[in-house]
Amino acid sequence: MDNLSVRRFPDYEPSWHDLGKGYQEFLMLDRFLSGQDAPSRFIKLSGRRILIQMDSFQKRYAKQGLQWFDRWQNDGFADTTFFCCDLDFYRKYLIGTYVTANDAEGNIVEHVVYAALRDAPGVRFHPVTPRFIGYHGTSGTQIRSQRHIPTEVRRICRRLLGKTVLDKTIFR
Repeated sequence: MDNLSVRRFPDYEPSWHDLGKGYQEFLMLDRFLSGQDAPSRFIKLSGRRILIQMDSFQKRYAKQGLQWFDRWQNDGFADTTFFCCDLDFYRKYLIGTYVTANDAEGNIVEHVVYAALRDAPGVRFHPVTPRFIGYHGTSGTQIRSQRHIPTEVRRICRRLLGKTVLDKTIFR
């Protein structure tokens, strides 16, 4: 795949495991994006997953200026499985925020990211539902790429209504 970088960072502190996979994932992401060779725009995809529509998303998200995150307002949750943003945006709004995540205390990284993005400009939800195959990190169960029709309908309605966050009040 063009412009694909894979970086691995060693896990230095066993205590990080207690803070959660999201904490560790953003720790590694921050380390990578703090380097001089960091890309000016990037797509982040969680490990052990393949995004079926990667080519389509790469083309759609190539232009800088908009940041693509699925934020669920009812749950105060930003899905961090897959997102795309500019490096400057990440450094301004997200770098270092993972340190407040602590799974054992119920403050998962998805809540931390949601809060950090609350007033950030140019954030949009994915206009097409990302579809994955692979395995869930927690359970190890297989992910099957299936369309969830209610989610697809909600996403279309939100797009038509001009919403920038997703909520569950449309078509419960």
